[in-house]
Amino acid sequence: DMPDAYLLCPVAPDDLAYNVVEVPPGAKSNERLFVVVYAMLFGFRSSVSNFTRFSVFLQSIARRTLGLPVTMFYDDASIQDLASARGTGQWALGKMLRALGGGFKPEKQQAMNSSCDFLGLVHRVDEAFSKGVVHFVPRDALIEKATKIASTALGENHLPPTSAGKLLGMRAFLECGCQKIIRPAEPHM
Repeated sequence: DMPDAYLLCPVAPDDLAYNVVEVPPGAKSNERLFVVVYAMLFGFRSSVSNFTRFSVFLQSIARRTLGLPVTMFYDDASIQDLASARGTGQWALGKMLRALGGGFKPEKQQAMNSSCDFLGLVHRVDEAFSKGVVHFVPRDALIEKATKIASTALGENHLPPTSAGKLLGMRAFLECGCQKIIRPAEPHM
């Protein structure tokens, strides 16, 4: 997980006119103040799609220049690394992000293991070389959360926008996230 990930994303100089934020009177002075922000702002409709492009860019750099089987999902990363590599993949990705001005939260880093939970999707790579199989199973809590939201909506005959957004996000992760995660395990990679 990258803290302050949006602040890592550069904004093209021609787009800075759209990155002006008003500081309301009374917050810093009695007058209205305007600040130009040189990083991507969170909360705009385009923020998520713009950040997705940036995370795909980071994923591509890590795959192509460092040769890492890494998957990015917004500001989270998963590396499928060999035990013999002894965590050098995590180290190299962290060094790359620090060189770009970012990094990962150390407390969220998981120890290298043959089984790992990545955003609610548990993957096991212990049979990757012996049987050519990587197992992917959604975390029980993720399924329970989706079931609870859907059951509540059906029972009340109402699906609030926030709940619909959560369900859409879970579906997108399980559909697209699984496909993105599976790619590093494919033989041609």
